[in-house]
Amino acid sequence: MIQQLQSRGRFTYDDLQRQFAGVGEKKVARQSIQHDISSIKKAGFHLEVEKSGKEVAVSWPDSRAITVKQLRSKRNVEEKRAIAAFVASLICGFEKEDLLGNGVEAPLFHQEEIITALTPDEGDKPKPEDVVVAKVRSLWRATQRSFVLDAGTTTDEIAKKMSSLMLPTKKFSHLQLWTNSRSIFQLTGLPDCQIKTVMIGGEQRHQTETVSGELAQQCIAAWDPRFSVSVIGATVVDLERETVGAYNDSESLMKAALLSRGGLRIVVADSSKFCRQAIDASASFSRISPEFVDLIVTDGRMSHGNGVNIPAIVNKVPIIQWDMARQ
Repeated sequence: MIQQLQSRGRFTYDDLQRQFAGVGEKKVARQSIQHDISSIKKAGFHLEVEKSGKEVAVSWPDSRAITVKQLRSKRNVEEKRAIAAFVASLICGFEKEDLLGNGVEAPLFHQEEIITALTPDEGDKPKPEDVVVAKVRSLWRATQRSFVLDAGTTTDEIAKKMSSLMLPTKKFSHLQLWTNSRSIFQLTGLPDCQIKTVMIGGEQRHQTETVSGELAQQCIAAWDPRFSVSVIGATVVDLERETVGAYNDSESLMKAALLSRGGLRIVVADSSKFCRQAIDASASFSRISPEFVDLIVTDGRMSHGNGVNIPAIVNKVPIIQWDMARQ
């Protein structure tokens, strides 16, 4: 809804009820539109509601001054931070003593906690998580590690977490980050950050601070990098089609290229992104399958109102719901 208001500036409630109707519905309930508008206003956006007889319209006078990236960054912040804490901990593979006196803003987690999250106690039969655990343990044995964070607000939080770390030299001789995000490059480009950062070349999309498009694709194809870990953000996790998607074709192509080059391939998405309604196939960047994805990480919150129960496994791909209470 925020994106629609930003593009057009003004909608009637009737327009919105028709536009956001689900499959088989003519209109979504007006109460749902009212609830969403109230939530947007509480998030700090200045919306104006006008009434004229039976018609009610909502407008956003200053929408053009705000970028899509700024809009996304205001949504589900605590959930994204929970995901970031788990993923940063997984990449680093801290021992308990490594975390003592690290000085980071929010807690991180050591190896035993990560492995416990990856291996629920469900008997002795081989499980999909076993493959992921083997890859994670292999990652932790390496002193030289590379990882890629694609552009997005959840991956921004991962970069913030990792840029503030005092990394133990006995564990890392080299930690290299690749990204197509201007904001992530700036975060890890600070003088006291111990992570070496490579910016992927190409055309920058101002609204999303993303480098994508044909030039970026050519850059990746020419360099052909390989990463210890790929961490890619999804804007939609379609449980019905078993796919993960992005907002548009350009983003999807870039996400697919970066995801496929990881030894451990992780998709991150807060729980509001999960749905059972089919998405446009052209915007999907990967099937949820061990052939393409090793692990999906989300938060433990289920009060977004999307009515979706997130399973522990989809098509043999584990889904970690990291509870914010653990922070």
